[in-house]
Amino acid sequence: MSGAFCGARAQVEWEFWTNSNDECGSVCDTQQRFISAFKASGKQLQIKGLVDFRPHYLIWVCQGTDTKEECDSQCIRGGAYCCPDPDDDIHEGYSGADVLKMNVRSLCFARVARERGEPWLWWEFVDKLGAECRMKDKLFTQECAQKVFDAVAGDNVGGPDGRTAWAKCSDVGPPNATGSIPMLDEELAAQTGDSGESTVAILPTVRINKKQYRGNLGAGSVLRALCAAFPTGSEPAVCTETWVSEDECAEGGDGWRACSSGLNSTLGRTKCINTFKGFTCECGPGYMRVTDKASGQETCAEVNECLLSSIPSTRPDCKCPRCVCTNTVGGFNCSGPIPEYCTAEHDYGGCWKGTYGGRLYHACSDSLPAFSPSPLGTH
Repeated sequence: MSGAFCGARAQVEWEFWTNSNDECGSVCDTQQRFISAFKASGKQLQIKGLVDFRPHYLIWVCQGTDTKEECDSQCIRGGAYCCPDPDDDIHEGYSGADVLKMNVRSLCFARVARERGEPWLWWEFVDKLGAECRMKDKLFTQECAQKVFDAVAGDNVGGPDGRTAWAKCSDVGPPNATGSIPMLDEELAAQTGDSGESTVAILPTVRINKKQYRGNLGAGSVLRALCAAFPTGSEPAVCTETWVSEDECAEGGDGWRACSSGLNSTLGRTKCINTFKGFTCECGPGYMRVTDKASGQETCAEVNECLLSSIPSTRPDCKCPRCVCTNTVGGFNCSGPIPEYCTAEHDYGGCWKGTYGGRLYHACSDSLPAFSPSPLGTH
């Protein structure tokens, strides 16, 4: 499955399955680049309530073929929850258990932030965590994670209650602790998927509306897939930005050509509107969509803004006593104050004039009232 998803809905559900390990080569680098590149869009989609996003972390379990030493190094809770050793050497560097614990800290941050109404802060947390708490710098530690928490959590999530909740959630107990951790059991169940959901077996994985996304893990590619999951016409504005969707309404583009010629031009549908899935031709400025009573065909009729719109009355150059609104194709013009030409100052408009019996007569007639029958000076 690529970027097209069935069951389009007003709010899109999606998941990103990842890992805090930063020593797995290109796979880890790709995940971190995606998080950094997608952070701004991811946050805005959540803040606006357009998506229900859940980050997840892949968990392994200790197999019967693994030795006790391997399980102890890579797992917690007696082998119930594991992560592979980041450098494939259980005797050197950070262990799989270290990775799992950092995953738990990130997952707990997501849960605490969600409970406090700011789930989008997860993007800030993992982006900063990946940049500052790196294994190669010997900073892949709880102390570094705490500094990141303090830097991004804010007054709400980072308040006393939030800090306590995160610390309690992140505590997996001593190395010899046993028993289940409900949050990690939920992660294992989510990996398997319920009815209609695909199983998650590799990293990174994106699921959109319970269907696994098979495209490239680039910010633009994933956003296009998310946009495709919205009902046609209700895609967020970001979906039509040029880095996500080609602007077919640009001069010379398919949309520009289609709206400038043929039937669309004849019917007045000359305004090209770029959409995520293509383009539409709508009535241009100064036109409104109407239905021809005889043919039933939709067409665009020119609007006389001077008569049918209150917009001219908001402009000083249209609403003064000697101002005139003139309708034009696709718009209108405001004259501004028109002088009274039938005065000596303007030589009575250049018309005939003469004095008889000591009284001045002229043939100039002020025609402005004919153009300004209303107090607003519109016609």
